[in-house]
Amino acid sequence: MNMLETMAANASDHKDWEAVYAKRAAVVQAVASTGSIKVNDLPELDRLGRFTVAMEHWSICDQGARDALLNDQHPHVRSCALNRSQKAQN
Repeated sequence: MNMLETMAANASDHKDWEAVYAKRAAVVQAVASTGSIKVNDLPELDRLGRFTVAMEHWSICDQGARDALLNDQHPHVRSCALNRSQKAQN
């Protein structure tokens, strides 16, 4: 379980959830701000973070990150990655 997943598992009220959302957004932004997302950047993200990367930052993912998102353990991440992959091909 990574830091974001641990925070989410321990969130008990609205303030805790706001902290989880803010931390996720900060981590995704930090990863994306480098201009290239690599497979090694993905483990620090929870499934919603990986979904966000697939949805909003597919174009800056290298092939390793794309393959990891296409084969993610969570079906929503895989589905989004597949959708973005198909759109990129057209």
